[in-house]
Amino acid sequence: MRKIRYEISYGAFIDIVQKFQKVWEIEGCEEALEEVKHMATGEYAMTTQDEAGQSWGIIHADFWSGK
Repeated sequence: MRKIRYEISYGAFIDIVQKFQKVWEIEGCEEALEEVKHMATGEYAMTTQDEAGQSWGIIHADFWSGK
């Protein structure tokens, strides 16, 4: 499920933003979005325990069902 959520959220967002030329042409936009994608990739690759062995678990937004 995490992989699907990543693919929908961060795996495709750069392709979507590229369709909006006014946004995409903003100086530094591509680099900033690539950095966000790289950060998200690292976070999604983490397990429920970090390198120090501390459990970080889930966050409340994982269960948000919308209204």
